[in-house]
Amino acid sequence: MSTVLHFPNIYEPISDVTGPPEESPGSPPRLSTKLRVASSESETHSREPISIEELYSAPEVMAPELGTGLRLLAEGIDYSEGALRAYEDDDTILADDSMLKLQALLPELFCCRGLGDGFGLVINAITSALQGLDGLPPNALQVQGLTNALKLIRRMPFLDTEAATDGIMKLEELGLCVDPPGFEEFMSGIFDE
Repeated sequence: MSTVLHFPNIYEPISDVTGPPEESPGSPPRLSTKLRVASSESETHSREPISIEELYSAPEVMAPELGTGLRLLAEGIDYSEGALRAYEDDDTILADDSMLKLQALLPELFCCRGLGDGFGLVINAITSALQGLDGLPPNALQVQGLTNALKLIRRMPFLDTEAATDGIMKLEELGLCVDPPGFEEFMSGIFDE
């Protein structure tokens, strides 16, 4: 049994037997499709996983938030992994600088929360975790946890709330406060009435 996966490769003109297609000046190129064929189910599982870029390779059919979110997540992961490398080199100043750059991306990432509740929950938790440190840099284990959370939503941008909550709980286990500042006072005010 063969499995065929279709992956659009945009902006590559399709040619037929008679030659290249005729296009009028200024018209967008026609879309072509590349196929990845696996001859058996076991072969499908033995290959490398499809990258997120391959999976969402047609920007004209995906939400603009997705492209922005994936780009910003890749940038944020680079910053957090840079912080981890800095910790390995005992350079806490560089690690803190990398985490500040990550923190600067988070408001724009939060604007991509239309991708799903899980996406918004994880970004909000990361933002709250960094704010909850009151200006102190996260330690290396906390940075690793934040990196894992970013990788989770980059790998699965349409994450459901249950999986998002599991990821957020892992941040709490590292001693990070994932609730927004003032949340406890707000909740105590509701239940005191």
